[in-house]
Amino acid sequence: MIKLADHFQRDESARHSDWLRQQRWFIKAKNQNEQREKLEDKADVEFVAFASEAIAASQDQISEFQDRLDKYDAATVEAIMLNQQELDKVQQSLEAMLANAHTLEDGRRVFKTEDGTQVFDEFGAEMSEDEVAFESIAPDKPTWEEFQIEIELEQSLIVEQNQLLEFQNQLDDVREISSKDGTTVDELSELEADLEAAMPSSVSKILSPEKAENTVSTLDATTHTSPVTDMQSVQKATEHFAPTPM
Repeated sequence: MIKLADHFQRDESARHSDWLRQQRWFIKAKNQNEQREKLEDKADVEFVAFASEAIAASQDQISEFQDRLDKYDAATVEAIMLNQQELDKVQQSLEAMLANAHTLEDGRRVFKTEDGTQVFDEFGAEMSEDEVAFESIAPDKPTWEEFQIEIELEQSLIVEQNQLLEFQNQLDDVREISSKDGTTVDELSELEADLEAAMPSSVSKILSPEKAENTVSTLDATTHTSPVTDMQSVQKATEHFAPTPM
């Protein structure tokens, strides 16, 4: 009887162990199925997102986009013309100042500061009293401050002009890209965002006149500066003005 009881006890333990193994297998299988379903759901979501991004733009959408490019291009051309007009005026003013400036024997034009304590040549190099007698510069000659303001204004206009020309090239590139077959809606959105980020303020003002009224021009905001500023900038700006030979 004892041996028979032991046999049934061992048999029950074996059945219990099998049941535990089966339970573990079912739990593992269930977890694997749930994980697989999650991955499939994620893949479906990613596929839908990819498909939505890859939707080709319709001809109407492309035409509407290129109409905006036409407006941007027209505003850019107008801004370039206005910039050139202002640049011509400033350069004429600089030429007049140089023609009327105190001239040294070596042909350099020099400018005295308003307080009369410093003298600079047209390239921004400070002169000593051994090189030029400060009192020899007549009071009706252009001052260093006046000359410097025009130099800085010229440089601002040249920087703006370069930005406008770069933006014009970008418009041409974007027009070419948007004309290609298969251009997507997402690509058009990215191209427009890039253009808005790169758009010079002078173009933006032409496109939005009401906004321009509340915006102070960086050129109009030019203020009186101290006699000694960044001499390298002045030297670079005056490179194209050669000294008048004696």
